[in-house]
Amino acid sequence: MLHVDTELEQNNAPSFNFDEAADLCGLSNLQRDFAKAILRGANRTQAARAAGYSGTDEQLRGAGYKAYNSPKVQSFLALAKQEGYGVSDEPGDATELKHILWKHARGDDKNHAIRAAEVLHRIEKEEAAKENDLEEDSPLGILERIAQLDPLLAMKMAEEQNINWKPEGWEKMRRCSECGQLTLSAN
Repeated sequence: MLHVDTELEQNNAPSFNFDEAADLCGLSNLQRDFAKAILRGANRTQAARAAGYSGTDEQLRGAGYKAYNSPKVQSFLALAKQEGYGVSDEPGDATELKHILWKHARGDDKNHAIRAAEVLHRIEKEEAAKENDLEEDSPLGILERIAQLDPLLAMKMAEEQNINWKPEGWEKMRRCSECGQLTLSAN
C-alpha cells in the first residue's frame, strides 16, 4: 500500500496537518489515504488501489467513485486545496508537458512510451517549423528576401533602420559622392 503522508507533507508547508484535517472531516484511514492519493494526482481507480481498497478494476472504479463523492472526502479535498495542496487546476506550460511526456516515453508501458515518443517528435517538428518561420520573419530574414529581388533596396532599408547587414555582392555598391545614395558600381 502506498502512503503519501511524507511526500505531501515534505513538499508543502507544515502548517496543514493531514491527519488533523482527516479527523476533523471524519475520514476513515482508507478515505484519508484515498484523498491523499487524489491530491497527489491519481485518478479515482488509482487512488482506491493506492489507499488499500481491493477488488477488480471495475470494483476499484466503483469504490473510487463512491469514496470521491463522499461529503467527508469532498470536505477534506476542499480544505487541502484551500491550503494549496493537490494538483493545480492551472494549465501547464510546454516545458512541463515535455517533462511528463519524457517520463511516459521512458516508462515500462510500451504503448504509452510509443505514444509519448510520437507526441514529443511532433512537438519538436512544430517547434523547429516555428523557429524557421520566426527566422524568416525576423528583420534579417526579411532583408534577405528583399535582397533576392533588389539588393540595393535591401541595403538602403538596412541602413535606414541602423541594422548591421549587407547583402551578398555588397562590395559592388558605392555611395554617390554628390547625393549620398547607394548605387551599383559598373566594374
